[in-house]
Amino acid sequence: MQQDELEPLRKAVEGLTYPSESDEPFDVVRWDAKGTAHDQVAAHAGNGKKIEPVPVDAFFSQLDDSNDADRFHALRRVLQSTLTDLQIFRAADGGAEVDVYLIGRLPSGAWAGLHTISVET
Repeated sequence: MQQDELEPLRKAVEGLTYPSESDEPFDVVRWDAKGTAHDQVAAHAGNGKKIEPVPVDAFFSQLDDSNDADRFHALRRVLQSTLTDLQIFRAADGGAEVDVYLIGRLPSGAWAGLHTISVET
């Protein structure tokens, strides 16, 4: 694994939290190149969670009014310059905590991106 492939993502989310009822940090994820992004998210999120795609534009437009709007605009640019086929998924089991994944392909072919938790009550 080339660690430098993930460095732009790490830097982009350093100190950044996803605004919800509990502002949660982002963590960087990386998975082997096999399967689809949906398959990888489903495996990471665990059994019993419904995986739903979220349009990239819709995800980022909801962050336009956050205190960190400029950082989220920069994050989107980093994601789109670092990853191809950027996709966003929500993984929920009906509880208050929803896993959020921003996933795409690295130049090496591996799946990578970001994971955070949205607390929604």
